[in-house]
Formats: sequence, structure tokens, C-alpha cells
Amino acid sequence: MWSKGLLRNKSRQYLAKLQHCASFKSLYSTKPELELVGHFSPEINNRNIYPVGQMFLHKIFGYRGIVLHPWIASVYEKSKPAKGGRSHSKFLGTSLQVQTYYHVLMDMRDFPYNQSENAFIFTSLNIHDQNNLLDVIPGMDYVNHNHIMPYESSEKLPIQHALFEHFFDLDSSKKSFVVSDLFSTWQEENGTYLEVDKVYVTVVDQIKVVIIPFYLGFKEELVGQDEHWWRYTVCVENLRDDNVVISERHWKIISNGSVKKSRNVGELGKAPVLGKEHPVYFNTSHISLKTASGTVRGLLKLQLSNGKRVDIITPTFFLESRCNFQL
Repeated sequence: MWSKGLLRNKSRQYLAKLQHCASFKSLYSTKPELELVGHFSPEINNRNIYPVGQMFLHKIFGYRGIVLHPWIASVYEKSKPAKGGRSHSKFLGTSLQVQTYYHVLMDMRDFPYNQSENAFIFTSLNIHDQNNLLDVIPGMDYVNHNHIMPYESSEKLPIQHALFEHFFDLDSSKKSFVVSDLFSTWQEENGTYLEVDKVYVTVVDQIKVVIIPFYLGFKEELVGQDEHWWRYTVCVENLRDDNVVISERHWKIISNGSVKKSRNVGELGKAPVLGKEHPVYFNTSHISLKTASGTVRGLLKLQLSNGKRVDIITPTFFLESRCNFQL
């Protein structure tokens, strides 16, 4: 599905077809297979930026992808030494860095089979359909510069995604891909909730948690009672030598003096297990509020392989609106 900006005038019928294409389900691979896809290119340092159209392998998830657009984000990281047991003590400090995150299109052949289907998605509000409030495009991700492993593809169609041929054109003179006019139009219309500007990170007891919030806009209900929406991604990485089970996740959402609590137990009742083979859990969720801002504090309840239980405080992240943007 696509947002309102693309469904206009003469392009309405054509783009409606793209809506259908983008809502496919991939046949996730269940075992690794080796095949020649290209040749590695030199990595660049984080003072430089990979160009739009750069092919890459993701260093953590292993999927092939292509860069749609780079964003410059403020990364707030808190960390404290691992001491074991409960981790309720205050963090020692916060560091602020500026890092590049890339909006990318994934190759759906490489979708990590151990992640949920809503892990790598782009969503936008659709106020014209009360039965489907969120439009969803699968196979999109935001990748840290340090997780990019660039390569030159040897395939004629290097990325298998329903939107690849609509979002990219081949520059035959340079033998590289550039974004199409259609993508540029889509990005211009949806740039407000495509941008990643703040990233929140904690590293506690060798458990790394990264949260990225995105503002999706608001829909009008009653006078003075708008409903604001955010999408956020949560990435939990186990840096320990032993397995870790995420048994529960607790959120406390503070907004305009009120507090809402939510509790989640695994995915579809199954607790994620993070070990050497699959050390990362990734998911996308949404929050709606009657106010234009809020604060989210969280807690992960973990169980170690020796049976010991550990509580990890997740990074506090802020829900900020851009009220000049209305659906």
C-alpha cells in the first residue's frame, strides 16, 4: 500500500497496481545457500557516504540491499559496565554522535527467516480506509553505515523486490542504478515520515538495544482531539557468549501527565532466543497518542542459559511530532 501523495490525478491507476505489488509475501529461505552474486568493493569510513544505488550486504542480517537515501541521525548512547544481576542502577553517562543511516530496499530472497514478517517494513497512515489504517510496504530497512558491506553485483536484476524496477533506473553510461522520478516523487511526498533523525542506544550487561522512532502524522477525530501516530523499530543484540531468552517486554508511555503501560510476551507467544547463530531480534511496532508528544521507558526481562533472570532497562526514547504535517 502507498500513502496519499502518490494516489493523485493521472498516476492513480498505475500506482494502484504498485500497491498490490508491494503487499506480497516472500518465500523466506530456511537454510543458507552459497551463490556468486558479485564482487566486494572497498568499504569507506564513516566520514563519507555511500552513494544512492550502492549495492551492499548487511553485516548482521546478511541480506542483499540497495541504498535509497542517506539520512544523518543523532545517536544517543548510554552504557555501563556489565556487573551481572539486575541492572536498575543509573547509567554512567550519555554520548552523542552523528551517524549516517541509510534507507534501503531489501532483496526479498534474503529475508531473515528467524525474524517476524513485520520486522522490516515501512508504514504510513491511511485515513481514507478505516479498516486498514496503516499502509505497509515490506522489505524496507534503515541501516547503520558500519553495517554496510558494499559490492558490485554480477546479476542483471540484482535486487528481487516488487518495487525495485519502479524505484531505480539503470544508468548505462556508468553501469550503475539511480533512483527514478517515481521514487523522487514518492520521497518528496513522504519525506516527513521517511526521515530518521534520532536513534537511542543502550549497552547493558553485553545486551545492546537500539530504538528508532518515526513520526507518521496525525488524523483528526473530534475538535481538539487529534490522534498522533509513531512507528518505532527495536533491535536487541546479544553480545554475550551464552544464549539469552527475551521473556517479556514492558513499556511505560508517559504523555500529558498520564501513564499507559503495555506488556508483551514474545512473538505470537514464543519468546525469542538470541545465541551465536541468531544473536539479533528485530521488530517494528506502533504507538498512538491523543497528544503531540510523549516519552517511552521500557524494560526487557531476560533469562540466561544458566537460568538466571536479568532485567535490562531499554533506552528512554521520545515521541516528537511535526504538527505542521497533517494527513
